[in-house]
Amino acid sequence: MSDSHGFVVDEAGIEGEKLAFLAAEREGRRGTIREYADRFSGVSYSQGPHIWHVPVDIAMPCATQNEMNTQDAAALIANGCRCVCEGATMPVTADASRVLQEAGILYGPGKAANAGAAVVSAFETAQNASGLVWSAAAIDRRLRAMMAQIHRTCLDTAAAYGSPGNYVNGANLAAFVRLADAVLAQGVV
Repeated sequence: MSDSHGFVVDEAGIEGEKLAFLAAEREGRRGTIREYADRFSGVSYSQGPHIWHVPVDIAMPCATQNEMNTQDAAALIANGCRCVCEGATMPVTADASRVLQEAGILYGPGKAANAGAAVVSAFETAQNASGLVWSAAAIDRRLRAMMAQIHRTCLDTAAAYGSPGNYVNGANLAAFVRLADAVLAQGVV
């Protein structure tokens, strides 16, 4: 995991108490990832931007636009990464995206994988407009259903247009079809 100061590598994995610590630190004091390394044994901390050169199974760039370039993508591939899932708006450059796809890496583009933020924002708007307050559990259920629908739409659309399993094509084509249908329904074309 990383933040703007550096990154940690925890060979034992980040789950349970460790994950709870990270969540509490980020929500409470806005601490740095280095504090994680100081708290738990066996964790290495590095300063600098080279997190994408660490061997991992799954990489999730979630910070800033264009944080992963072609050299980073190549390093992930060489180190055996199997999946890259964007958790921000365009954190992977267009060229790096092509490198990942050409290598057969399972790649979730932000427009699909990061759609949860927009979905929850729409839920907030709906609550405000109707004067309702939904519980966190209700929002989570709705979000899970919507994300499952987005996943299914991407897969089905990619398959229907000749690129089964390609989330990028599925997301792009589904968005285009939805927009084209709306334009036609309005009589613009």
